[in-house]
Amino acid sequence: MSVLLFCTGYSSQAQKSLNHYSDSQIWESAMEKFQNHNFGGARHELQEFINRGESVYSGRKSQAEFYMAWCSIELFRPEAEEEMKSFIRNYPESNKIQSAYFQLGRQQYRNKKYKAALLWFKEVDAYLLKSEDLTEYRFKVAYSYFMQKDYEEARKNFYEIIDVSGDYNAPANYYYSHIAYLNKNYQ
Repeated sequence: MSVLLFCTGYSSQAQKSLNHYSDSQIWESAMEKFQNHNFGGARHELQEFINRGESVYSGRKSQAEFYMAWCSIELFRPEAEEEMKSFIRNYPESNKIQSAYFQLGRQQYRNKKYKAALLWFKEVDAYLLKSEDLTEYRFKVAYSYFMQKDYEEARKNFYEIIDVSGDYNAPANYYYSHIAYLNKNYQ
């Protein structure tokens, strides 16, 4: 009983404390939590931001929906895919649309649904991705082709990143070499 009272009190206190913040303070706090990979906290604050309705910062509503869907993906929430698809439908002209396609591809990749991952990755204009996302994108596209046994497309995409240093360098070189071996290119 005391645990229930404590949790109820804590919940209302947490809700109450958000009411004392301005929209911009909630936005900044949510973005800080997102940057620090506190996706649960960020999602909660983004939901609060959206729930406040029209405000001076209503232009950020679409961004809040995008980041909320991204948080859902990171948190493995069952509604994550639909949230991101809803963002794409509602804001097709958003500057976050390429990132939305990329995040849906990442989600499908993570779930080992490589054919579905490729469908989303094909929507991405790689030249519009942030440079830190480009290598991950190329690797996951290549690996998805590899898992679909489309070795020629996989080879082309692995080739794009075999000389790029970072987390994907060693696996890209391994799979590129493996494909060369399958093609009897022993050099």
